[in-house]
Amino acid sequence: QPKVAFSATLSNLQSGYKFIGPFQEAVTLVYENAFTNVGSAYNSQTGIFTAPLRGVYYFTFTLFHPVSPAPQFSTAASLVKNGTLVVAATDNAPEQPKVAFSASLSDLNISSKNIGPYLEQVTLVYQHAFTNIGSAYDPNTGIFTAPVRGVYYFSFVAFNPYDHSTGLSLMKNGQHVVSVSDNAPGVDTEDTASNAASLLLEKGD
Repeated sequence: QPKVAFSATLSNLQSGYKFIGPFQEAVTLVYENAFTNVGSAYNSQTGIFTAPLRGVYYFTFTLFHPVSPAPQFSTAASLVKNGTLVVAATDNAPEQPKVAFSASLSDLNISSKNIGPYLEQVTLVYQHAFTNIGSAYDPNTGIFTAPVRGVYYFSFVAFNPYDHSTGLSLMKNGQHVVSVSDNAPGVDTEDTASNAASLLLEKGD
């Protein structure tokens, strides 16, 4: 009886990994590097094995799904016989880091903290981070740094009961995004102002 055995990879073992996809529909994965192909039953041009004779054949395959460069995609591979699914392997996209923070200028037990007045713009450091999931907000600098690309929601509030006008701005990479302002008492009847924005941030913004 003819002897039949093969082992193959998607890429040459010397060249490291080869990234495949993503695909919107099923495709045939062609394992181009057949480093064992006894009997030549495996076609490295088409990715198809054709049994040369009736018999029991054993197949195994492995998926490797790295965290980068495309962590947002799930992956799957199937063994198909004459167009019919036999077995499949799947791997979900790695879980994205969870990020959320809330902070105040002072400890909530101290009540309020007076800031300013300033003659020029300064970075307000919200030192009391009572929620800081993912540690993306730095309570020492007052700066949030996005750990991954995504849409982030920011909101902030200013309270000004004193005889000075005040203003706050949300900045992204040194550029103004949105602001709030409040006039001194007597100019208007409101002491509180707030604003918010949803921003698409790249990693490191």
